[in-house]
Amino acid sequence: MVNGKQLTIRFHVDDVLASHMEQQVLEDFFTWVNEKYGGLKEVTCTRGKVHTYLGMTLDFSKKGKMKIRMDDYVDRMLSEFPVKFKDNEIQETPAGNNLLEKGKGAPLEKERHEVFHLFVAKSLFLSKRARLDISPTVSILASRVQSPNLSDWHKQDRLMRYIHSTKGWHVTLICA
Repeated sequence: MVNGKQLTIRFHVDDVLASHMEQQVLEDFFTWVNEKYGGLKEVTCTRGKVHTYLGMTLDFSKKGKMKIRMDDYVDRMLSEFPVKFKDNEIQETPAGNNLLEKGKGAPLEKERHEVFHLFVAKSLFLSKRARLDISPTVSILASRVQSPNLSDWHKQDRLMRYIHSTKGWHVTLICA
């Protein structure tokens, strides 16, 4: 607590995100960080209403609201996924009725298994930050990364098609 208000500091390796109601408190924190660690590497500060942090765009431009977007991350995911989707291909839900079924089909060959695992991990990162709507599907797929089969691959493909269909979606947090 600084001046009766919370100073929140988030660390992730060498990325720091600090917030406080008073600008001077943040300036003092930035000065302290530079004095303490600036000799190792120049400490830079970004000010304003829109910030990027850990692949997220944090937009505070509307009073009482914060949008969390990951548009660049989603675009990169879709471009790296081996299946390419057309703009008119729509998937309305991230999973079908068979999500909880183990499914049938041969185990995935090594290369496809690695791709499956990679995109489940990427989807997990996305679901925990800006796309809560895909969390249940990603959770089930994450339970299958050790021994995925062809049915699991189709579930991952459907999820990616859904992400493609909803790539502009984001989370908005509202202060009440």
